[in-house]
Amino acid sequence: MVEFFIIVFPLILISLGVLEFGYVLMKVNIVTHAARDGGRMAAVTPISNRDGNGIIQDTTSIEDRVRDQMKNVMSAADVAAMTVEVTQPTVDGIPMVSVRVAGPVALIYGGMPSPFGASGFAMFAAPALNFDRTVTFRDEGR
Repeated sequence: MVEFFIIVFPLILISLGVLEFGYVLMKVNIVTHAARDGGRMAAVTPISNRDGNGIIQDTTSIEDRVRDQMKNVMSAADVAAMTVEVTQPTVDGIPMVSVRVAGPVALIYGGMPSPFGASGFAMFAAPALNFDRTVTFRDEGR
């Protein structure tokens, strides 16, 4: 019976770790795809929604689209914690549009308690994983 618990306890911890990793990877992948979708939308924004220099006047529709994509797998509170930015840089004379999404991805189990206390390794006690995704496309509207 003792051997059973010696094997089962680490097996359960490994299984929970695999679930946690897969869940976070899925969320980050969804956020990356949402940023890419917003970047595509920004790249083909019609001239009627731009000023005389070709700069997008109002980016709220792009930001809303990115947030709507993320709502498929995240709670409203998690989506509200995300930062969505739309910028229009010029790289080597080529107009570009970038969509940046940054924020925390909540963990299923809230992280593991740190055996080193509050001053210990913070990665063991993190209730969320911070990330930053930027997608850049050529701006077809300028």
